[in-house]
Formats: sequence, C-alpha cells, structure tokens
Amino acid sequence: MEKISATADSSQMSFDDAISLTGREFLSRHPQATWPDWLDECVTRGGTRDSNGRWVVSYTIAYKEPLKPGEYWDNIQGRRVLCKTNPKTGSAQVIIHRRASAPPFVLFEVAIDARSGEATVLVDTDLSGLNRDDFE
Repeated sequence: MEKISATADSSQMSFDDAISLTGREFLSRHPQATWPDWLDECVTRGGTRDSNGRWVVSYTIAYKEPLKPGEYWDNIQGRRVLCKTNPKTGSAQVIIHRRASAPPFVLFEVAIDARSGEATVLVDTDLSGLNRDDFE
C-alpha cells in the first residue's frame, strides 16, 4: 500500500473530490496512451465510505459471463451495454443490473481519509497483463 497526498482542502471532501483524486492518481501511474484500447469502455468507477469514514474508490472490470437466452451486447450512445429482447413484445430492453457469478476484477483501488486527504493505493494492476477476452 502506497500513500499519496491530496492537494485540495480535504476537510469537506465529497465523493466527487475522491473520484477526481483517484482519477488523477490513476493517470499519473497509467498515462492514457498506455491503456489497452478496450479498457475505458469496460471499467466501472465507483466507491463508498468504509467503517473508518474513508472514501474507498475502485476501478473494476466485470469478468465475461455467458449470455442468457435473448441477451446480446449493443452499442448505445458510444457505450457497450447489455440488452435483452422481451419475448412477449419483441422490444429491446437495456439490462441495468444482473447478478454476476464472480465478483469483478479490481483494477485500481484507493482509500482516502476524508479529513486529512491522505490517500493509500490499495490495488494497482499492471495494465499490460490484462487480456480483453477475459472481461466484458
């Protein structure tokens, strides 16, 4: 775990501030020119407060899951989304959430003390070892 320092006033650090700090740290370690071309479309960015009041921000990637009957991938407004066909109406529906059989792969994770702004990198994955065929 490596500690980093926030440059902004952290006494009132919001979730948006924590996301921004995490993004800057990720980019400093992994310039966008080094990313696999598929990475940005597959990464989910999110976070929560832990029991110590720290923001824990994670970049995750879902492992590939077999599609269920009627499901398919579509490109909507530049984003790859999971859809399904309603068997009764034949209309397309976007799947907002589906329970995965395995937890997502944590690519990058940072814990940020909301009072001091001190941040600790918990997970930092080497991007060159990622295989697109493993992820959705």
